[in-house]
Amino acid sequence: MVNSEVPGGQGGASAIEFAPDGAIRTGRRILGLTSGNCAGGATPWGTWLSCEEVDAGYVFECDPLGVKAAVRRDALGVFKHEAACIDPTGRRVYLTEDLGDSGLYRFTPDAYPDLSKGVLEIATDGGAGLVVWKRLPDPAAATTPTRNQVPGTLRFKRGEGIFFDTGIVYVATTSDDRVHAYDTATERTRCSTTARRSPTRRCTRSTTSRATRRRGLQPEGRPHVLSRRSGPASPRRRPGRPAPAGAWSSRSAGRSAR
Repeated sequence: MVNSEVPGGQGGASAIEFAPDGAIRTGRRILGLTSGNCAGGATPWGTWLSCEEVDAGYVFECDPLGVKAAVRRDALGVFKHEAACIDPTGRRVYLTEDLGDSGLYRFTPDAYPDLSKGVLEIATDGGAGLVVWKRLPDPAAATTPTRNQVPGTLRFKRGEGIFFDTGIVYVATTSDDRVHAYDTATERTRCSTTARRSPTRRCTRSTTSRATRRRGLQPEGRPHVLSRRSGPASPRRRPGRPAPAGAWSSRSAGRSAR
């Protein structure tokens, strides 16, 4: 899937088919006349959710085969959508919002997997990592932005990618370089710092160390070594310069991060 993150009603989404050898077989437009289409997400029933990353954005359910026309899913809310993922066990849709004070949303269809009607909720702070979901009074945001409709809303610093795996919803936030892991069973969330701008780093560097590691977060919240750099750490490279010897490479280190 390819999104067209173009404003002013010139965006959309396209599907590209590849042959086993990687050659492009064909491509087709599956959505048009939308704005700022960004990220989105696949559904288990074979459709694609394309998200408008604009202030009054919608989610469109598209047919990758181009047989059926795309459908705007108003019940998923009107806000600056970024991405979506499906929890097939809980039969819910989770959605991110690309703003500095964004919310995290959960949609429960009335008749899964039909996304035309259902309940849209936003995550609020229950204390000690507990997430309490509260129904939005106005998903269409007619007078108040969705993220500001419910007291105690959990704030995320630019919600971006979102992924569901084995009961865990992973959310990436780019303004603070974090990955949040929400456990759908316990309804609690944990957070791992992953990048260089964050105040506490999971990536440790030293000019004398022989091994530098990058760490991620396992579903239960324990850190996991994602990659290791052998040899002394080198200064940060400038754009266009070749990578030094001993560049980052992935490695197996016990249980894989999910």
